Amino acid sequence: QMTSSSVPTASPSSTPSSSPTSINDVICVPPEAPTFALTDDNVFLWESANVFLGKPIALEKFGVQLKQELDGNLILCCGTDGECKGKIWETGFHGPETEYITTMQNDGNFVTRNRETNQVVWTAFHAGTGGQYYFAAYDAVQQRLVVYKGSVQNPSIHWATYSYSQTHPPTPPLPPQAPPSVSPAPAASNLMVLAHYYPWYIRGDWSRHGYPTEPLLGKYGTDSPVTSEIHNEWGQRAGVDAWVISWAGVDSMVEEHFSWGMLNARNIDKMKIMMMYAVDSVDTADFNDPYQLEKLIFNMKVIRDSYFHHPSYLYVNDRPVVGIYLTRKWENFNSGMLDKVKEALGYDVLFIADEPYYSRQRNTKDARNGVRDGKPVFETYMTYNMYTDPFVQQGETAEEFMMREALPIYEHWSKETVFFPNVIPAYEDFRPQNPHLPGDTAGFRAQLETFSCLPRPDWYVEGSYPDMIFVTSWNEWWEGTQIEPDEKNEYGFGFIDELADFKKKGPICKQ
Repeated sequence: QMTSSSVPTASPSSTPSSSPTSINDVICVPPEAPTFALTDDNVFLWESANVFLGKPIALEKFGVQLKQELDGNLILCCGTDGECKGKIWETGFHGPETEYITTMQNDGNFVTRNRETNQVVWTAFHAGTGGQYYFAAYDAVQQRLVVYKGSVQNPSIHWATYSYSQTHPPTPPLPPQAPPSVSPAPAASNLMVLAHYYPWYIRGDWSRHGYPTEPLLGKYGTDSPVTSEIHNEWGQRAGVDAWVISWAGVDSMVEEHFSWGMLNARNIDKMKIMMMYAVDSVDTADFNDPYQLEKLIFNMKVIRDSYFHHPSYLYVNDRPVVGIYLTRKWENFNSGMLDKVKEALGYDVLFIADEPYYSRQRNTKDARNGVRDGKPVFETYMTYNMYTDPFVQQGETAEEFMMREALPIYEHWSKETVFFPNVIPAYEDFRPQNPHLPGDTAGFRAQLETFSCLPRPDWYVEGSYPDMIFVTSWNEWWEGTQIEPDEKNEYGFGFIDELADFKKKGPICKQ
C-alpha cells in the first residue's frame, strides 16, 4: 500500500511525463447500457488497488477496460479481453519495455512505476487528503475515468480524465478583437520574471466582488484548459518565466481549478510553475505548538507529491522552489525547523519567505524571521504586495507609492539578505475603504527598472541564485493589480507588452 507521502522522489533528471492526454471520439458503450448512475458495476479500482501488466481490469457491462501496457502506458479502451478495440484515453507515457504497475493510492492519485526500479514514471498529479476513501469508476455517458472520494452512495469528484460535464462547456475561443500572438523575444539578461496567478474564478459567476474592469476573455473559469492555454500564450508573449500559484491546501477550489485547468493545458510545457504556500495565511502561527510544524510538513508533502514531479515545476540549481506567504505572521519559528521540513520532504527545497513589510518588518534584525545572530532564518526572501492603505497619499500613483514606501525597505533587505522584490502595475481594490493607486505602463516600467537593480550583500557570490522579480499580479482582479488584458481596453495589452520589451532589453542599472 502506498500513501501520498511514500511516492518515490524522482531526481530532477528523471521526472515523470506530463498530465494525461485527451480522450478520442470513441464510442464503445453497448446500446443497452443504462443512463449513467454510479453503482459498484462502474468501479474499476478501489483505494490502493493496482493495474498489472497482462491483467487488464474490465467492466463487462460497459465493454471497457483499463490496461497496463509493456511500455508503461495506461490505457482506457473498448474491449474486455485484453485487446483494445478503440482507445478512449491514455496517460501518454512510453518508456522502455519492461514491467510496470499503476497504483491508485489511498490519496486518490494515480502513479505508474517501473516495477524493477520502483521509479515513478508517470503521475496524475492529483494527491488528495488522507482519511478519505477514494475509488475509480467509469462514466459511461461522458466516457471518462473518474476518481471519486466518499462512497458510491454519496460521492464527490476528486479528478477525472477530462474536466467538463455536459452542463459545463469549455471557455469560448479567443475573442476576435485580440491581436495575433507573437513569439517572445529572447531575454537580454538572466532575470527571471514570475507572475502571481490565481486559479480561483468560476466561469460566469464573478459576483463575489466588484472589479475595476473585465478580462478580455470575459468571466472565464480557471478550471478550463482553454483559458489556461490562452494565459500561457500571453504569459510567454510577456516574457513571464513562471506562474506563482497561491496554494491554500488540499481539496481547495484553487487546487482543483489549477489541476483541471492549467495542468491539462496543452502548452503547459511553455511555462514553469511554482507553489506559494498560503495555508491559514491570515492567522498568526505560533511554532511553540508542535502542531504548526506537523501541519507545515504535511502540506509540504502534498505539494511535493502533487507537483515536484511535474516537468514544468520550477527548479533552481536542481532544487524545487516554494514561496511561503506571510511568514511575518510566524512566531517562534527557526531555521532548525526549516531543516526538519527539508529532511521530511527528502528535497533541498529553495524556500522564499514573504517577510519584509512595514513596522518591525522594515529591518532584517527586528523582523520575526529575518536575520538572527548574523544568519537569516530563511535562505531567500521576497515581497508579495507592499500596499497598505494608511500610507497612501491622495492622488498618487502606484509608482509614486512604491518608490516612496517600498524602495527603502527593498534596498535594506537586499543589502542584508538574498531578496527578490515585487512590482505592482496598479491597485484598485474592490473594498471601498482602500484608496486606489492608479497606474500606467511608464510607472510599471520604472518599477521594473529600479527594483531589478537593487544592491546585493557584500558576501553574495554572483550567480548563486538567478535574479528574480515578482509581478503582482497576472490576474488578481479582486484587488485590481492584474496585467492580464481587459475588455474595456483600459490597459489592453499594454502592461504585458511593456514587460516583454523590458525582458527583451534587460534592466539598465547604473554603476
